[in-house]
Amino acid sequence: MDRLRQIEILIAAADDGGFASAARRLGLSPAAATRAVAALERRLGCVLLFRTTRGVTLTDAGQRYVDDCRRILSDIDSAEDAAAGEHAQPRGHLTIGAPTMMGHLVLAPIVAEYSRRFPDVSIDLRLHDRPLHLFEERIDVALMTGELPDSTLVAQLVGEVRRVLCAAPSYLAQTLPPAQPVDLAQHRIIFSAADARTPHWRFVGADDVYTLHVRPHIAVSTNQAAIALALAGAGITRVMSYQVIADIGRGDLIMLLADRLPPPVPVHLVSREGRRAPGKVKSFFEFVLAELRRHPALSSATEEVPATAPRELST
Repeated sequence: MDRLRQIEILIAAADDGGFASAARRLGLSPAAATRAVAALERRLGCVLLFRTTRGVTLTDAGQRYVDDCRRILSDIDSAEDAAAGEHAQPRGHLTIGAPTMMGHLVLAPIVAEYSRRFPDVSIDLRLHDRPLHLFEERIDVALMTGELPDSTLVAQLVGEVRRVLCAAPSYLAQTLPPAQPVDLAQHRIIFSAADARTPHWRFVGADDVYTLHVRPHIAVSTNQAAIALALAGAGITRVMSYQVIADIGRGDLIMLLADRLPPPVPVHLVSREGRRAPGKVKSFFEFVLAELRRHPALSSATEEVPATAPRELST
């Protein structure tokens, strides 16, 4: 088995946390995948993976090796794309990343339309509720909320989102809506661990900042569950604005304490390639950029990224 194939198997096993799922994805038997990584370790003279009955994890040496190999494989992909003419005609494989609910609610319909217009581009849409690392994970284009971690990324600001408090009319019909953040202590709170790691909600005013220690009536692990419970009238919850914009627009949920909520956070469309980007990346970036800037869930912030921030994708 050639060296590049061994590296691909190692990366797949590290990403999937085991040989069985990595082997299925690559069309190999688990035994063949295991032998390939073992052969790679013998050649390098070091252990790359810790094996346990629950799966595999990278050693420190393995992590450094995989990070370096991802960059090398990315350069190989770019070279092959250029040789195949992808810089002129969009085709090939495109990997896209986004937060889970933003991917479902905002990005997926746009991806579907892009795929219809550019049928020669195959797409891998990866949705995660964790920071994305475009270079290490070989993600071509991603949608990111908050400040960007890497100033070398090519980026365009597409909008903004914010955390909002909301409850169903059926719940608010049973009690007085909160007039101030302190009033929330008298209400039933639905707390989502996906919204915050600790049960503290921060509110801002003209002259003060107030932090509420939340005592949940119901605690859930996802914002989807929190929204479903709020729609059912179970209490007040806090989620991201784009996740409930349709519910608020229909009147199924009511926004609360809007004047005390923290400021919005930016949403960027980012890429790891600039002028050398192949046609598939440029075409997707340009198509999605226009669609996202018109999307009601991302408000009206359409200014370009300042000169000190990540660069634009060149056409």
